[in-house]
Amino acid sequence: MFEAILQELESDDEGLWCDQLCIDQLDQAEKKSIIGAMDIIYKSARAVIVALDDIEFDEHDTAALREYADFVTKEVPDGTLPFRHNPSYMKTRPHLQSCLKKIIYSEYFERAWCGHELAIGKEHVFLARFHDDGIDVSNKIVRFTGEVLCTLLELSLFVELSPDEANERKVLLATLFMRLYQDYKPAELTDDTLRTQIQHNFMIMMTVIFPMKAGGDPLLPYELRAYDGNNDKVSIVLNGSESGLMLNRTMHTPDKLLGATRSVCLQRLMLVALAEGNPLVLCTTGAPLQLTLNTYSWLNEFQTSDGNVNEGWSPLPPNWNCHVDPSHLSRYIELDLLIPHIDSIHTASRVSIDIATKFLSECKDHSISSRSLFESLTATEQEYWLARVTFATRLLACYLDLGHAWFECFPRPTGIAQGFLQDPRILSNAIVQLFGEYEDRPREKWWGKSKRHKAAKVLYRAIWSAIERSCPNATLEGFRDWEPGWFEAVDGGRTICFVPNDRKEYTLAIPDVLRNESYERLARGWILEKQSSDSGGCERGETWVLRGKSRIFGTSNFEDTGTFTQNTRWKRVWERRFE
Repeated sequence: MFEAILQELESDDEGLWCDQLCIDQLDQAEKKSIIGAMDIIYKSARAVIVALDDIEFDEHDTAALREYADFVTKEVPDGTLPFRHNPSYMKTRPHLQSCLKKIIYSEYFERAWCGHELAIGKEHVFLARFHDDGIDVSNKIVRFTGEVLCTLLELSLFVELSPDEANERKVLLATLFMRLYQDYKPAELTDDTLRTQIQHNFMIMMTVIFPMKAGGDPLLPYELRAYDGNNDKVSIVLNGSESGLMLNRTMHTPDKLLGATRSVCLQRLMLVALAEGNPLVLCTTGAPLQLTLNTYSWLNEFQTSDGNVNEGWSPLPPNWNCHVDPSHLSRYIELDLLIPHIDSIHTASRVSIDIATKFLSECKDHSISSRSLFESLTATEQEYWLARVTFATRLLACYLDLGHAWFECFPRPTGIAQGFLQDPRILSNAIVQLFGEYEDRPREKWWGKSKRHKAAKVLYRAIWSAIERSCPNATLEGFRDWEPGWFEAVDGGRTICFVPNDRKEYTLAIPDVLRNESYERLARGWILEKQSSDSGGCERGETWVLRGKSRIFGTSNFEDTGTFTQNTRWKRVWERRFE
């Protein structure tokens, strides 16, 4: 393997960098200082050579991989891939599928520092062993490039993988996506578009790096290594984000390491992003960050569905009004919040729920839904799927309560509608095709004509696309504990939001800094409950506890200050506590 690596050198003047050999692993000062320069080292390299020494291909795998690599480099120079083959290109090549499955399970792709190398390197060359005719020959090496791996992952989107395999593929795709960093230079950061891209990638990097493995300093006591590994992940995110920051060395001392839990480290990174003006920090909908045994942060984990870089949002203005608790746990935030004039948030009617239930059941019977996939799931996965189905049923029921004309009121694709439709009238027409002009009178035969069958596909895909991007904390707990609802604002506009289903009284608020329409596709609706008076308050305004964040989409105009109640500005929002 080492001989194969040396053969990648293009001249005698070209050097070879290997972390394990080029850094004195016993010199802690050297290790910590080099960490701050890892981005320079790997970005400056002509190529990153990756030895996948824990996998091995057989002769059929090797032949399939070499054939595909030749196909990518020679037959499709314009980058056009056979995505639309029927049956799919990869499905007809089982040995190519076998190659990909072995690659994605390599331990290399589980390591956080390796993910960093993958994200920032200019080019990548992967090397793996193969054997021929059952005889192990150690010097037989197959070589393929990062371009080949990337296109393999894209083609695999058109074949069915197990949940574990699909998750590994998702992490790899996200890591490869982060390579966009290499195109940005510090001098260009004044451009809002580039700042938006980098801010988005900062959040993506947290999502990708923290599930990976980082063992920490092996010289530390065993109980401290996981905490040191978390600090390493913080260093990776800071290093790869071009923030110009690095973790203070004192954070690696034993007395500081005990507080470096995964949630605390994520919160620290998100506060760095907030200070840089990243609006996604205020609109995250993942799991709450657990700071202590019985407290959860006012910040949530970032999900990739929380913000797409192409959705038009921009960095927060530099002079916006905000104050964060300066203690090490940052237990609250103070900011200007606006509360809309609404009487109540309505949940779906019983009649519409019955219609929506029948429709989704018919979709399953007519093979519009993924019935075969559902039947292959484990008991836990089926519980998650059923919770999603219930959530989708209630969302469709809210659509029916609002009526098909509601979609036609959109002045342009907006909110979640942008995620699945270029023109909301398409969805309006689909509802009319399926349910008639009056949604409380469902047609008996939905599937009698091809137009209705196509309309069912439009509506079904719209629903599933919407819930992928709308449910706060899109886990089993999120789908089980939250539900869609709708309200009517004083301007007559009707808007969908998402609230806890425990029937408590909640208040919907929007941070004033996010009122601009450029943020309408983010989860800018904060679901609040009033804080008890003995929990500490804000000198300048009211005190609340954040239950979660919700996308809000509909026809209300939230840029108009008349939509909101008066004297609802400065508020303190606390962490959540559980006794």
